[in-house]
Amino acid sequence: MKRNIKYYTYKKLRDRHYREENIRMKKDGGGGTDLDNWYVQPYSFLKAIFYIECGVLLVYTLQYTRITPNFLTVVYIILGFLGGILLSIDNSKLILVGTIIFFSKSILDWSDGLLARIKKKTSELGAMLDSWGGVVGEYSFITGIGFYLFNKYQNVYFLFLIILILILKFLDFKSHYYIMSVFTLLNKDKKQIKSEKSKKILKFHSSKALMNIKFFISNLFDGRSRSVDFICLMILIDTFYIEVFFIKYIFYFITLKTVILFLGSFYMFYFKSFGKNIKIL
Repeated sequence: MKRNIKYYTYKKLRDRHYREENIRMKKDGGGGTDLDNWYVQPYSFLKAIFYIECGVLLVYTLQYTRITPNFLTVVYIILGFLGGILLSIDNSKLILVGTIIFFSKSILDWSDGLLARIKKKTSELGAMLDSWGGVVGEYSFITGIGFYLFNKYQNVYFLFLIILILILKFLDFKSHYYIMSVFTLLNKDKKQIKSEKSKKILKFHSSKALMNIKFFISNLFDGRSRSVDFICLMILIDTFYIEVFFIKYIFYFITLKTVILFLGSFYMFYFKSFGKNIKIL
């Protein structure tokens, strides 16, 4: 028995993708980018257009195949890991390929959701894989930068900084708390979940100054494309043209940022009882 599958024309698929992504990006998850106002965040606007247009071409083709959205997500995860490995190898051609991967791999991230929706194959697994893929890509990129600097300067302390960053990220208190919260929620009885309020808002009263500092530090050289693309550009210039000495200072800042955020999490939990004082309305 054949399934009744609805295929989209290119125009309808493109219109839908623009509409849905514009709504998503106007929210916090999209960094506030507005496709109707390019001058607010010009680079984010252009990169979003690039992702959307490439994503439409990809999904338009894949809608006729048996390729699943989760398969795209898995490829996205593999590319993130592969990109870090290529940056780690002391070979200019492989470094070039690695930067291209990091510049363009999010096309898949912007495509898997659309493919899932038109094929009616959205799932919690897909959402979790998508989120995990972002983490894998971020850690791989940081590791790749560290090894790139190690290959360039032959200083072993870059290897120690890589290890320090990864250890602190894995031991982060907030990440562990969120993991345990999700684990607790998944193990709740369904009746208990239904009896609770449908909208849960996490509230925690902290110093406004501290929150502003955290926001500033977190968003400077973060995992967003604007930061990744800038660093990749600097690496390419450093590899093929002239030395860009401040790449190592960017890596120092990423290390310092990781330490500060880790200590901040420890402070919030140990001294401010974050886990106890947090309220679910």
